Amino acid sequence: MNNNEKGLSFIGAFSIASVWFGAHVGGGFASGSQTMSFFIRYGKYAILFSVLSMVIVALTYRENMIMARYYGAYDYNSLGKALYKPYDKFMSPIYDICYISAGLLAVSASVAGAAALITQVMGLPYFISVLLIGILTLVLSVFGSELVSKASTVLSVGIVVSFLIICLKGITENTTVLAQNLQAPMEEGMFFKGLIKALSYAGF
Repeated sequence: MNNNEKGLSFIGAFSIASVWFGAHVGGGFASGSQTMSFFIRYGKYAILFSVLSMVIVALTYRENMIMARYYGAYDYNSLGKALYKPYDKFMSPIYDICYISAGLLAVSASVAGAAALITQVMGLPYFISVLLIGILTLVLSVFGSELVSKASTVLSVGIVVSFLIICLKGITENTTVLAQNLQAPMEEGMFFKGLIKALSYAGF
């Protein structure tokens, strides 16, 4: 494999990873409520549960991609039929409803979080902020997956860099508090509660 092929391979993999990352970076991620609800409240187990969730999601995506390639199912409807065959006539509509509902919830949370941020930073009315984000989302959707992939790649780089800066600053300035939280004794049953939350996150 030559250098160009290696470069293209890395770019392709990074684009896929960026789209995946973009799927997680919504209103809950930006505000911290998602991380707090699913992971941080479980103290020293937070890192374990967050890694567990991402591993499960990654393996699920991997199996989906293998299955999509094997069956030639490159849209969610075809994938649903292949996934539930021979019960696809009954299960596929249920899968459609769940998939669309999850998509609406995820997009709504992202739009709401982004609009709230624009309102806070720029002072625009919330309705105008929602309208702007809605138009941007519509434009990205209309022009297809290629534009979404490119946009996700660019935005993911910016988000990751910003995220690392914030994390490094937060950790270095709060090392004592972090150490106390990690060493604090956990209530009985918190491990299993956190495990259920982690599996719930992965399931979504």
